[in-house]
Amino acid sequence: MASFNPDILASLPARAAFCRIPTGSATQDSINQDWLAFATSPNSSDVQEKILVEACGGEHKGGKKLGADGGLDGVDLEAKPSKSPKTTSAVNITDDSPERLLKDIRNPDKLIVIGRCPGGLSWKWVVLCRASQFTESRYRGLSKSLKHVDLEPFPTTIEEQVKKVEALVPMRATGTYLRSAQLKFADIKEVVAFWVNPDHPLNSKSRAAEDTIVQRFK
Repeated sequence: MASFNPDILASLPARAAFCRIPTGSATQDSINQDWLAFATSPNSSDVQEKILVEACGGEHKGGKKLGADGGLDGVDLEAKPSKSPKTTSAVNITDDSPERLLKDIRNPDKLIVIGRCPGGLSWKWVVLCRASQFTESRYRGLSKSLKHVDLEPFPTTIEEQVKKVEALVPMRATGTYLRSAQLKFADIKEVVAFWVNPDHPLNSKSRAAEDTIVQRFK
């Protein structure tokens, strides 16, 4: 199994701690406070995305935001931090569509790295997994948003999955998207790499989705 670089993951709380130290320079202190505000903002995850990509050995794309966030050994890599302070059960894809899902189905090696960092300044756990594990949930979410009822079992072959999703394409009005498509933690059955912060207390009796995934793969 692959692994995460704990030193890179530790750089997030280390930077936060550094930014809290008064420097004696009003300008530098203001910049440091701006970084803390940026890192904890619910409207941006750029800081966390870059760390996630690099922690699993990937190369971050920098300011190029179209498509995947980076690559790992020639494979597309997308980063999904979860900064919500509340216990959560999913991360989200912004503006999903049948066309976007088709692209991912046809790219079966694509990876997603998910990291839980409640509040934005320290990782609780991080997982690297195949994007294909979320295909059915994304399909069901898109179908619901398009008011398409499909009670049939979801196929396992790429060819049949493509046919199903292609049927959704003409149902979507031009310029409309599923604003927030869930990637559910419960869908993660296999991992490429997993890391859990030894400093975070774990509830072994909890049935919450994020606690269950830690119990399964730690």
